[in-house]
Formats: sequence, structure tokens, C-alpha cells
Amino acid sequence: MKQEALAILEELRRYNDKELFFKRCYELGNDQTALMAHLKSISRESLINWEIDRYDEGLPAKAQGINHLFLTLGGSSMKPQKLFFPKQLPDRNVFFKKHDRYYPAFVHSHDFFEIFYCLSGACVSAIGGERINFHEGSLCFIPPLTNHTVEIFDDSIVIYFLIRKNTFDVFGVDLLTADNLLGRFFTEGLYAFNSSQYIIINIDKDNELLDMLFDMLIEQKTDDPFTNRIMENQIKIFFFLVLRRYGNKAIVGKNGPRAVKNKHWDMIMYINENFRTLSLAKLAQHFNLEKSYCSRLIKAVSGKTYKEIVRDNQMRFAKHLLQNSDMRIYEISYSLGFESQENFIRTFKKTCGTSPTAYRRQYRQIAGSPA
Repeated sequence: MKQEALAILEELRRYNDKELFFKRCYELGNDQTALMAHLKSISRESLINWEIDRYDEGLPAKAQGINHLFLTLGGSSMKPQKLFFPKQLPDRNVFFKKHDRYYPAFVHSHDFFEIFYCLSGACVSAIGGERINFHEGSLCFIPPLTNHTVEIFDDSIVIYFLIRKNTFDVFGVDLLTADNLLGRFFTEGLYAFNSSQYIIINIDKDNELLDMLFDMLIEQKTDDPFTNRIMENQIKIFFFLVLRRYGNKAIVGKNGPRAVKNKHWDMIMYINENFRTLSLAKLAQHFNLEKSYCSRLIKAVSGKTYKEIVRDNQMRFAKHLLQNSDMRIYEISYSLGFESQENFIRTFKKTCGTSPTAYRRQYRQIAGSPA
């Protein structure tokens, strides 16, 4: 293992202030008097730094956040919470973090993909109400809007990485058109309203994959203008290697990407693969459905219309081509099924907030390549 990786591993093993605080809460157990005294000993600054800065109406400033902590320690008394991508990372699409040990289990969901990896020891996660035991080497994929918990009450180390949904505008092009386990997982995660799906893959002690994981952690620490793009590509390669080596050994959640193919999601995958030349009528004919029923079915399962899904794909591939090819704007527009270059430019600007030319220039300035 590289020297930088060893240093990161040592850092992961150390307890931070937040973990020490909650470890003491855990040790106090049901001693409510001692527990409340311990909770009140924490400073407001620490609560903010730990992002436990929720305001409880009617409580003095000193106690704001304390009531939330107290309820959190009660577990089931907390309603499911919606979490957001770390606010200090507005320009980052992929983010790695160690899961805090001894943090009280609470049900939450979020609008991004989460993948957690049990680096050492074991943990428990409740996904969609189903409690699952994870051990060293377990890799778990959880899609957006899925209620879950992660519980670690010993020295085990769990790393989780967060991936914004819009990351698939660029690095997910191959995944979203692949008819495989991860392709279906990410497609359903992007378009499903709510689910309790998950995938568990045991990569055990695969040293090459473990080295890749630490390479991503090292890159995150580099934190320069190239970091975001490098990490996007690192994690994409990581996913495909995991799929190649362990895809046939994956455990798929009872509501996960369908072990038995489901016509609803086959339709979404088919649109992703053929959007350039497809029409709603052709889609309905391919699946032997009435056109109007096909339209309603797509809307019901994905929350989007057929045209909106086609537009998502057009913009996703447009960004990919603008970043990774020297195709002219008119060539890109026609390759994606637009009737004219003007229509493509107008749609791209409305969707992305800038023109295709400006988008390409901005990306290449960040990437350090000639515009």
C-alpha cells in the first residue's frame, strides 16, 4: 500500500471529536440525567461544525440542536429526514467520507446516490425497513429517495461515497445504456419516485480495488481544478471492474434492479439506447402496447414524460460529446436527433444555462486542454 494510503488509513482509524462525543452518549445508555448533562456540554460551534445545527422553536440558543440530538438518540422517535449533498462542495460531483462511529441510527434519504464500503469490522443497515448485516469487504449501492440507516457501534470503519444525480450527464453515459446490473440500478435510481432497492456486492480483500479506493481518497485530498473530473473517471472504472469481477455474485434487494426483467424499466432502458431515432409510436409498437397507454405507463413509473426522458438523454450525450470530442455544434445537434442546430442551441441553453460553445470552452479551461 502506498505511503499516502497508509496515512489515510491511520487517519480513518482515529476517533474524531464527534465520534468521541457520541461514543460517550452510547456508554451512558439509559441514564437520562447524565445523558442530558453530556448533551448540554457541547458547544453551539461544534453543533454547527458537525452540521447538527437544526433550530428548535422555543429553546434558547444554547439548547438549539440539543433537542434534535436527544430525539435522535431515541431512534424511532425521529421522522425520516431528507439529507443534502455537503453544502461546502458546490462544484464536487463525487465525495468520500468516513461514516461517524457511534452516531445514533436515524432513518434518512437523500437526492443523490450513496455507496458505502465496509473497510473493516462490520455494520448494520436498515434499507427500506429491512435490516441487513454487512461485514468487511461489503459494498452496498443505495439509490436516491430510499429510506435507510447505517449503524456502527464499535471500531469498525465504513467509507461512503456520494454521487450527484447530474454526474450521469457525463460519466454515466455508458452505465445508463448498459443492460447490466449497474445500468439498471442507476437508470431506476434516476427515474424512480421511491423505492427500497439496493445492491450488495462482496469484493472481499480485492487488493486492486482497494488500491483504487484509496487512490480516490488521495485524489480528493489533492483538491485542485482537476480533482472533480479525475474522481468521476476513477469511480466509473471502479464500478465497471466491480461489475466485471463480482456482478454475477451480487445480492439484489427484493425491490432492486430487477433480477426478473420488468417491462416498465425495459422501456426506459430502450429509450436510453435508441432515443436518437425513436418515437413514442415506435416504442409502443416495440413493446406491443397502445401508444396512449405506453405514454401513461412511462409517466407513472418515472415521473417524466417520454419527451422529457428523450430530452434528458439528448442533453446528457450533448455534454459528453462537447467534453470528449471535436465534433462541430451542428454535427452534435443532428447526431442527437434535433431538426436543426438552432433548436439544439436553444434547448441546450434553456436546460444548461449556457450555450454549447460556452459550455465546451468552460470545460476545457477547467480541464486544461485547448478550447
